[in-house]
Amino acid sequence: MSRKKLGIIVPYRDRPGQLRSFIKGIGDYFATTVKNFRPYIFVVEQKDTKDFNRGKLLNVGFLKAEEFGCDYVVFHDIDMLPMNDECDYTYPESPTHLATNVEAHDNKMPYPQYFGGVNVISREDFENANGYSNEYWGYGFHDLDLLYRLERSGAYLEKFYDINQTYERYDITDVLPY
Repeated sequence: MSRKKLGIIVPYRDRPGQLRSFIKGIGDYFATTVKNFRPYIFVVEQKDTKDFNRGKLLNVGFLKAEEFGCDYVVFHDIDMLPMNDECDYTYPESPTHLATNVEAHDNKMPYPQYFGGVNVISREDFENANGYSNEYWGYGFHDLDLLYRLERSGAYLEKFYDINQTYERYDITDVLPY
């Protein structure tokens, strides 16, 4: 049986230290935890000076992942890394929010419908939801909007989060040497 292709999509702008830390951290995670499996990593950069548009960047990354034949994607914030071997990057039965225990939030969800940070979703579910909105500039609302789009598209959301996933959030002062 062939393994499904995973694309990890990372929206990015002006955080070179975090980018180096993320690439090293996620690479180390897959090398030690999920042996013999390497995802494609797509870093999608916004170069203009407008407010950040995370949704548009993730949509562009998704299109690139499709070109590479990815069966599913993980939308991944650059400042989050898995803290243990229990974080599940395998093909999802339904859209799943992975960053449910974040150190920065005292390992709790900030609000019940929190769908930010790290999400794993099949290509079909994302396409049926018509992706992220391109209309959210700045931070906030794009992830909640995607959750509503998934719900409206008929995606199975009985359990849209996995409470066993633990991520650490790091900032630029925690940069790994490069």
